[in-house]
Amino acid sequence: MIEVPLSSGAEQLFSIVLNSETYDVRVALNSRTGVWAISFAQNGTDIVNGVAILGGVDILNQYNLPIENMYMVNLENPKLDPSKTNLGTAAKLFMLTDAEVVGG
Repeated sequence: MIEVPLSSGAEQLFSIVLNSETYDVRVALNSRTGVWAISFAQNGTDIVNGVAILGGVDILNQYNLPIENMYMVNLENPKLDPSKTNLGTAAKLFMLTDAEVVGG
């Protein structure tokens, strides 16, 4: 399990290594809707942009990417998406292995 380091800053830019590959990550809050979104790029090329960070679902499952099993978990209430102020504290983003997903 890998925790993606997030905070409640309005816009975050950082690099992370997932599955031995380096990705540039952008996380931003849509102030109008209150929904956090994540984008991934590699070597200056956008891979996916503006994916909503929602609780309880594999947020990248619908895309054909080498990044799989990425789940947001709200430790305060698993039924809620991350709020404007709890991303990275109570609401955490994890990349799980296939065994962790199947093992429950």
